[in-house]
Amino acid sequence: MASVAIPKSVHPKCSETYGGKNNSWVELEDDTKLRRKEYDGQDLKEAVERNWEVERRCLKAEYNVSDEKLDEVLAELHRLNREEGLYQ
Repeated sequence: MASVAIPKSVHPKCSETYGGKNNSWVELEDDTKLRRKEYDGQDLKEAVERNWEVERRCLKAEYNVSDEKLDEVLAELHRLNREEGLYQ
């Protein structure tokens, strides 16, 4: 799985998985619950999209990173993950 270095000032407060948050519970539409890591594992591309959306808001707010740059990074994450055969 491709990854991106996120500044320490952003990652702890914005990441959905930092510091054990990947063990938090996600409630599904049918009222069942899964651990975030299990939920994310069901659709890796969607997990990348969802996690990046949270990080991007913080990167824009705290570091004024442009939408263009953030979109480029997301595209590269997807390219690398496709290259590794993790998703289409």
